[in-house]
Amino acid sequence: MQDEAPTKGPDDRAHRRISAILRGLVESAEGERISIGDMVDAFDARAYGPLIALFAAPNVLPVALPGISAVLGAPLILLTAQLMVGLRRPWLPVFLRRRSLARGSFESLVGRIVPRLVRIEAMTHPRLLPLTSRWGERMIGAVGLLLAAIVFLPVPFGNALPGVALMLMGVGLIARDGLLVVAGGLLGVAGVAVVSGFLYGIVAAATHLARIGLGI
Repeated sequence: MQDEAPTKGPDDRAHRRISAILRGLVESAEGERISIGDMVDAFDARAYGPLIALFAAPNVLPVALPGISAVLGAPLILLTAQLMVGLRRPWLPVFLRRRSLARGSFESLVGRIVPRLVRIEAMTHPRLLPLTSRWGERMIGAVGLLLAAIVFLPVPFGNALPGVALMLMGVGLIARDGLLVVAGGLLGVAGVAVVSGFLYGIVAAATHLARIGLGI
């Protein structure tokens, strides 16, 4: 009797790149829509890193794809918060898991972000491992939560740097590449500074106009 072929589990998936899993999801998905639940299940136990990278990706694309940010944006804050508190596996409520994208929109998204991911993944390898340890993951979650909150502020072009930062940190998390996490963190600091400066300018201008209107 022939030996049965070993089944693939989470450990096998851990050695696959995010770009390869995304391509496989597009090829294997059935129906005309792909749900957030499908995406979470495709990445299984290692979902935090790739899902953070995936949900942040629309913010770094030069041209927005209709409807994608509305669907992929909501889980980002929830995922980073769960990573911060140390939840081992990501959890999303049913109503978020059921949210979906048209297959064509998802294929377009994957087609745009995979080349970027491939270039980033080619430079990654395990290093500065304490930054991706359990303690490091919580720190990534805390920083990621701040950046995810900034991404959803209505600041023109203010979500680009935080989006890139989250994408780098997500890839660094799954590749156990602490240097990439540091790079993402530094970009995140720059993004916070840009958005803070913009908001300060708006508040200062509004205050000045209010004083003029009141004759102060």
